[in-house]
Amino acid sequence: IPVGNDVVFVSFVEVDTTTATFDLRPADFNFTVYPNPVSDVSYIQFELEQNEQIQLQVLDQNGKTIRTLLNGNQSQGNHKVLFAGHNLPKGIYFCRLEIGENIVTQKIVVL
Repeated sequence: IPVGNDVVFVSFVEVDTTTATFDLRPADFNFTVYPNPVSDVSYIQFELEQNEQIQLQVLDQNGKTIRTLLNGNQSQGNHKVLFAGHNLPKGIYFCRLEIGENIVTQKIVVL
């Protein structure tokens, strides 16, 4: 495009709006672990807006699966899962919730 004695080049970028990537946070699924830190038992709570295929796991600091708490289809609504941490060594663990293609993680401290 000529502008005065200069030429300005304009490039157009086509944007595909059918696909979006979101930075998911635990709050996106009302994903909480309480009480945390845990010395005996704790509850893992999350909410699904629709029926979903999910996987709920507890991982150690190296990412190794310690326990799989849920794996399969879950119905829409609020869910509460008991987590018994009293037989785990003290330390930091991670609760990983995979909902369809989305993954959120919460840190769990076992005392």
